[in-house]
Amino acid sequence: LQGIPRELWVVSKDGQGLRALAGEGSGGNKGAWAPDGRVVLSFERFDVDPDPGLRLVDLETGDAEEMPGTNGLAGVASTPDGRLLAAHDWGRRGREQGQQIRLFDWETGAWRALEGAIGGLLQWSADGRYLYFDCGVDETAQRVCRVLSDTGEIETVVEEVPAETLWNVDPEGRVVGQRTIDSWDIYAWDLELP
Repeated sequence: LQGIPRELWVVSKDGQGLRALAGEGSGGNKGAWAPDGRVVLSFERFDVDPDPGLRLVDLETGDAEEMPGTNGLAGVASTPDGRLLAAHDWGRRGREQGQQIRLFDWETGAWRALEGAIGGLLQWSADGRYLYFDCGVDETAQRVCRVLSDTGEIETVVEEVPAETLWNVDPEGRVVGQRTIDSWDIYAWDLELP
């Protein structure tokens, strides 16, 4: 759905209080939790803003503020404990060179690049130790890798996933995929690590 604005909404776990996180037409299409309960919003409308950044939204007031030092960053994912935030860096490498992945440590307030971690779709393991990402995509298939957040060590987890497959990581660290053919099917791959 290229060029179509997508919005993020928040709702309580009992289904009450549904509301948009950002103004109409904002294009905010990725969100993650900050440790203080605010939401980090990513804006990925490159046709509107070629140098996106991240914003922090206060759920109580609805106020949004720019997150300092995030020009060129888009796509976000928080560790389950909220300690680390991952984002893609479009600005420093350029879209044609791939998306360098960076980590933000809320305690230190510092960003660092995960050297060699280039790709899309960010998903954390349940324990927050590993960040899974698309590490190679072409027209027919994608590869899933993971990087150890403290050492930066990268390994391939799934060698080939059909390109149209959406995937996630289950609590045990298995990659679970879903793709559309004529109906929605669910696929699971066994994870074999050394």
